[in-house]
Amino acid sequence: MGYSAVKIAVPSFYSLRDSRTPVLVSAATVLLNVVLNLTLVRVMGFTGLALGTAVSAIFNATVLLWLLRSRLGGIDERRVAASFTRIGAASLVMGLAAWATDAAIAAWLPSRSITVMASRVAFSIAIALVVLDGAARLLRAQEFNEARAMVLARVRLGKRRA
Repeated sequence: MGYSAVKIAVPSFYSLRDSRTPVLVSAATVLLNVVLNLTLVRVMGFTGLALGTAVSAIFNATVLLWLLRSRLGGIDERRVAASFTRIGAASLVMGLAAWATDAAIAAWLPSRSITVMASRVAFSIAIALVVLDGAARLLRAQEFNEARAMVLARVRLGKRRA
């Protein structure tokens, strides 16, 4: 989520002719990321790296959005919060579906061969995407619908070129 929000916030600063703010926030984020990763890897192992990186990305997004909000005089917080809630709920359901699919396949095919592991990942992703699509439709996550339409348009364009 943090990376996605940064991908939106940074160009917003550039459109305001301010490239300095994202660079300064990014430098602080890199510093935070190093500190968190070094600390958390000792406590949690490699999962600490993932947590430290995720927390740093959320920090980056939060600071940039807070600064952007003050610069623009608001960013329609109610709408953003409602979208965040819908997308977060759909993502949670998707994550549970991916986990359940992987667990079911692992119980059915306990082998750790590369073929079985690749199949587990592929099927888990496929099921998770179907569940995400359904949950987003059910929750009326308009942003997801727009993103889906953009992806499908690119896929169709790619097929025409091939």
